[in-house]
Parts: sequence; structure tokens; C-alpha cells
Amino acid sequence: MKLNNKGEMTVGKIIAVLIFVIIALALLPTIMSSINAGHNATNASADKGKQPFVAIIGVFYVIGVLIGAIAWVLKETGGIGKV
Repeated sequence: MKLNNKGEMTVGKIIAVLIFVIIALALLPTIMSSINAGHNATNASADKGKQPFVAIIGVFYVIGVLIGAIAWVLKETGGIGKV
């Protein structure tokens, strides 16, 4: 793969970001089943304060994947608004 010093997205970089997102989202069902197991465990316990936070871990995972992909693109292109 040819290195591009102009900060442009090449096909290889786009494919790398897409592979990252696809693998991360392919792991989502496994993560969601673990979250559900944790949520059920907190339902059985006396500590009910953790329930809302355990329920939104999946949302934080998806947001983290999106932030990671966007940060990767910004790193490869040199930032926002550079021409």
C-alpha cells in the first residue's frame, strides 16, 4: 500500500476502517448476551442502583466503536477541514 502524505483517504484506509467497524459490530451479540447476564445478576441482588447503568453498556460500546472509527479517519486524513 502506497503511503499518502497529502492526508487523503485511500481505498486501503477505507477498507481498514470498514473491517474495524464490521468486526466490532460482529462482536456486539456476544457483548449484549454478557450484558444481559450481568443485568440479570444485578436484578437478583439487593443493590438496585446498578441496573440502569448495566442496561446502557451496549450503547456505550456502539458509541465507542463509532468514536474509534471517526478518530481513525481523522488521524489518517490529518484532521478536520484541512485542504
